[in-house]
Amino acid sequence: STDQFDYVLSVSIHDSTQQLLVGVPQLRKTYLFSFNSTNFTLINTLDHPVRSTSWLDDAGLLLSDTTTLPWTKSRTQAIN
Repeated sequence: STDQFDYVLSVSIHDSTQQLLVGVPQLRKTYLFSFNSTNFTLINTLDHPVRSTSWLDDAGLLLSDTTTLPWTKSRTQAIN
């Protein structure tokens, strides 16, 4: 059975830095773009799925259920 989460995108826009985070769980990738009024430019591709993307000041936040420790259920990662 497939979790509906696999078909949902997470998109977060940071207006002041003109950056965009897009999490695509089905592809197991997260994309960081820069943008202006006419273009999007891919800055980075991260090879893990996320459930949610957000911004904290100028750092991107990625929340995933891929754990790194046996006693955790999720992982939060900050990116610049």
